[in-house]
Amino acid sequence: MSKANKYYYVGVRTQNGLVLVTKKDNSTRTCEWDADAEPLQMTESVATDTALGLTLNYNTAVVIKSCWEIKTQCFYVDNRKED
Repeated sequence: MSKANKYYYVGVRTQNGLVLVTKKDNSTRTCEWDADAEPLQMTESVATDTALGLTLNYNTAVVIKSCWEIKTQCFYVDNRKED
């Protein structure tokens, strides 16, 4: 039996829903989450460590394990008004 691929992402709670982390800089130990950018896929251990670090810095963060690759910010609700 072959092992199925799993994809791991980190979600951060915002006012408009969950936004997935889009950029991670190991040298500065920072992350970015942009509702207009493609989510960053991670390994299970990196996603777990990232979510823990964000949580310890007062951001509500969770690890998302998916059976398929996530290419859009599918949990975010855009409440911005267009002019």
